[in-house]
Amino acid sequence: YKYPSGDAPLGVSYLAAYVKKHHDCNIEIIDTTFHKNKEEIKKILSIKKYDLVGISVMTTMLNDGLNIAQFIKQINPLTKIIFGGPHPTVMPEATLTNENVDAICIGEGELALLEIVKRQGNFKDVSGIWYKENGKIIKNEPNSYLNNLDDLPFPALELLPIEKYISKWFQLDSVATNLKGVNIISSRGCPYKCTYCQPTLFHIFGNKVRKRSAENIVDELEHLKNRYGISAFMFQDDTFVFDKEWVKQVCDLMIKKELNLVWGCNARANLVTEELFSVMKAAGLRKVFMGIESGSQRILDEIYDKRIT
Repeated sequence: YKYPSGDAPLGVSYLAAYVKKHHDCNIEIIDTTFHKNKEEIKKILSIKKYDLVGISVMTTMLNDGLNIAQFIKQINPLTKIIFGGPHPTVMPEATLTNENVDAICIGEGELALLEIVKRQGNFKDVSGIWYKENGKIIKNEPNSYLNNLDDLPFPALELLPIEKYISKWFQLDSVATNLKGVNIISSRGCPYKCTYCQPTLFHIFGNKVRKRSAENIVDELEHLKNRYGISAFMFQDDTFVFDKEWVKQVCDLMIKKELNLVWGCNARANLVTEELFSVMKAAGLRKVFMGIESGSQRILDEIYDKRIT
């Protein structure tokens, strides 16, 4: 509620899109970003009385999430509530002990959420789910991951107030302040072990980095340009440049399709080369976020395990 930004919630948008693609049901995203307070959200929940509510939770959002869950149970005790995201993934038992949380999803949620919706809220034997039964915590088999990210539909941005996000999008303001942009994700996971991210990232995405094909990525960019009129975008991948040949494929296709979009990405100092940057700039790269982290080599080595100088 406090910091309305141009950073749309792609995680829940992917979940909604995946379930919509594979099952006939009514799905809505309640996006709290542009609501003034919890009271506005509670009005929506009072009217709708959903069968199933999933709440994406980072640790800083836990109290707000639990507050909403308590309210949902008060107005409709039969509503099943699932918590997902980083906090329940790394603190599953602590999260599930709350009386208003029926289940948690550990790691990626697309496959698990679809299965739960198909079963009308039955959590039994759904991979990646822990749930409560008669006060006892049941731990299902670990999550199974989507190996081919091209099987994912594009995020369901149409379920969000996306024009508000575009109007507040700021990632490339230092390049130009009049850019209409959005964020996209082209891969999941990171091969590095920096202590400020790991082991959380491994728990969420697994140990293997998975990439979308260049064709799939450029198809999404064309869709975003045609539907929303974007002129810029940001790769939100943890480390976009870890596979140089793949990056070149993406850039070559952007050039071939004449997208004429400017963009930014995250990179590591030990992975970039002048040759790679030349290809990326030709495809529209104008800003790079690079994790320096510290000016002390001891801290980089002993505290962060950053593996750069």
